[in-house]
Amino acid sequence: MLHISALGLLPVLAACGEAASLGAPSPLVRDAVGPRCATFNGPKGSTYNEFLGINDRVEVVGYAGGVGPYEFHPGKSYEIERYPGSVDTELTSLNNDDAVAGWYEGAEGKIYGLTEWQGIWTKYSSPRAGGRAMRILGINDSGEVTGYYENRHGIDQAFVFHVGSKFRAIHFDMGTVASAINNRGRIVGWATVASGATEGWLFDGKLFTNLAYPGAVSTQPSGINESDEIVGSYEDASRNTHGFILTQPLKAPYWREFDEPRASGSTVLAGINDRDDLVGHYQNGSGRIVAFLCRQPRAVPSALVRYS
Repeated sequence: MLHISALGLLPVLAACGEAASLGAPSPLVRDAVGPRCATFNGPKGSTYNEFLGINDRVEVVGYAGGVGPYEFHPGKSYEIERYPGSVDTELTSLNNDDAVAGWYEGAEGKIYGLTEWQGIWTKYSSPRAGGRAMRILGINDSGEVTGYYENRHGIDQAFVFHVGSKFRAIHFDMGTVASAINNRGRIVGWATVASGATEGWLFDGKLFTNLAYPGAVSTQPSGINESDEIVGSYEDASRNTHGFILTQPLKAPYWREFDEPRASGSTVLAGINDRDDLVGHYQNGSGRIVAFLCRQPRAVPSALVRYS
């Protein structure tokens, strides 16, 4: 049973100083009501724009081509943030305590994981001797981070650890990437399996659950919220990329395709918060990558409608 508001959709705020549009509801339908999506071209001078993560205050991290990584809240300006002295930085996720995670490239060409909290930047190297690049892709409110590193053979190895505590490897299959972690400690990611296909997975701390969009040749989950709603992208048999949202993955999996209404090419869903707001990016008719934010209707206790 699902309770939702009968009052319609909240407006989406436009970003200061840039074009943002409010279009038709997306194909993602939650019972009778779906979200509306606004598009964001990025800060001035950017060649493309990608939203990569979102928290419950609708604060976003992303990356703008030609400009760099940023934190952003609709209605405010972009705050460009780079790891000090880095050649390049990518911010991939943020939690509700204003901690940010990601990775950066040092002057010597090596890739390190990073976190930033209250202006303090911390770098993380591969935990194994001979390990190569390390990237942090997810962080939860407890300070647990997850991501992957390249081992000495160039194979991706997923991991999880609490900031300041022991590193723990996640073994699912060859070439395993952990992309997000929720506040219950459940982790999603993807791996290259024996057939050569890319399949998603969900790890609850003890058991793995395979995640494969029906008929897809590749499934890559990239976000999970506290209700275990999972978002990501998949490739169909024609190698077209679509977003997806998966609900009840451990009980009665329900997959839904998500294509941003203005997309002429790929759509990628990158993140979901505990309010079911979505972020990602798509390719428009001109070939430009554009970020989007989709806001869900909010439940109002005095005006609830029950759908069964």
